[in-house]
Amino acid sequence: MKGFILTVCMVLTVSIGVAQPFAVGRRTVTFTDEQRNNRQISTELYYPAASNGNNVPMVGGTNKFPVVVFGHGFVIPTSAYAWLGDSLARQGFIVAMPNTEGSFLPSHGNFGSDLSVVATKLILADSDPASPFFQRVLNKAAVGGHSMGGGASFLAAGSGNPNIRALFNFAAAETNPSATTAANSVNVPSIIFSGSRDCIVPPATQQAMYNNIPVTQCKVYINITDGLHCHFSNNNFTCATGQALTGCNSSPLSAAQLYAKTTSLLIPFLNFHLKDICLQGEVFQLNYNSITGVVKQIQCAPFPSCGVVPVNLLMFNGRYVGKKNELLWKSAQEINSLQYELEKSIDGRNFQKINTIASIGSASNGASYSVTDEFPYAGNNFYRLKMIDTDFSFAYSEIINVRTPVKDVSITGVFPNPVKDELKIEVQSLQPTILRYCIWDVSGRIIQSKTIQTVQGVSITSLPVSPYVPGMYWLKVYTAEGSGVGQYKLIKY
Repeated sequence: MKGFILTVCMVLTVSIGVAQPFAVGRRTVTFTDEQRNNRQISTELYYPAASNGNNVPMVGGTNKFPVVVFGHGFVIPTSAYAWLGDSLARQGFIVAMPNTEGSFLPSHGNFGSDLSVVATKLILADSDPASPFFQRVLNKAAVGGHSMGGGASFLAAGSGNPNIRALFNFAAAETNPSATTAANSVNVPSIIFSGSRDCIVPPATQQAMYNNIPVTQCKVYINITDGLHCHFSNNNFTCATGQALTGCNSSPLSAAQLYAKTTSLLIPFLNFHLKDICLQGEVFQLNYNSITGVVKQIQCAPFPSCGVVPVNLLMFNGRYVGKKNELLWKSAQEINSLQYELEKSIDGRNFQKINTIASIGSASNGASYSVTDEFPYAGNNFYRLKMIDTDFSFAYSEIINVRTPVKDVSITGVFPNPVKDELKIEVQSLQPTILRYCIWDVSGRIIQSKTIQTVQGVSITSLPVSPYVPGMYWLKVYTAEGSGVGQYKLIKY
């Protein structure tokens, strides 16, 4: 029965992808890159809106949308990619297309940096009350591009920007600095498209870039049969003129057919990797397996089997209260739900489980939950819920960020507690710091003392406790000057 329900859900998911539920708003904004002499980056934006139009408000509600930043081709205006901006905005993405480097002497390096900077600036807009995207931007971005912009997207994705979580591009061209070389540093899921009739940037160029993406990453290569270089830019006049001069300006494939093939894979790929929609991984795999008129390669770990999502989640948020972070969520219903796992990350990419909470709701009634993180990081604390069904299928919630005051040094973890053999202490420092750890018994006697040197960032120190008799102890942490950093009750068993 569940397999039947899953099939129905997948069909519905594909249908939703075609239904395009959001209206599209458009606006032009200019971002400033303070690190490059206040460089101005004029950018066209497409976004989910309350109604179609220019400078209209975002669609109502509290949903947050991931960012897609796309680079145009050589002397091709961003308007040639309106088909992509509209398609992605309708599916719940904020799409940014920088207008920079449109001359006959473009700087590829600057263009790649522009893509990266715009991704970061849009994510920061989530916390800017003056932005039209205030509290509506998910902290994940993809970069992409066509031709020159496709090569620049490799430069952006290979730059190490932690906000960039996925890469895609169309008929990507070699750049200076080299996009093919930059592919070696791309450590995000990637999907690369090319056209078999492209004689401006032949598919061998994109194949070489695909080959250089590390094998540890999910990567996909799609060569669309009869696809032209300018198909991807809506047969823009400038592009098509150059294409005609090379003698490869005709194809039995229409631009609309190419768009359909492209978006059938790109949208579920981005939904899975940016929105953590588990079922979209299965939709992508289904579409990849069934697509025709392409030559394709894939090197990805198997997409998870999601089953039916067990929880209808109404709300998930957090707040900083009394030196701790409180996480709250509420479900409308919980169908065969087993438990929640609360996961935490300092960078929004690498998560670890910090708590397991049994489900208490039912199929007809939901429940409210409250969990405290006793050891928040200073600054950003990213959280997500892993919602697990009774058959161990699962889905993830959206990712939220709870900010805490920044301190010179903070204790961000004391675990496990209760402890049997070895206690681990996690510390976050703004700079290398000397700390002293003391363990006291209930009589007030120091039974262990250790001085350590932390590093800038996060350090983990181990303290052996196996020789001690079971019972209650206190861990106290001091700076080298004797100032108290924290005091924690321990249970030894």
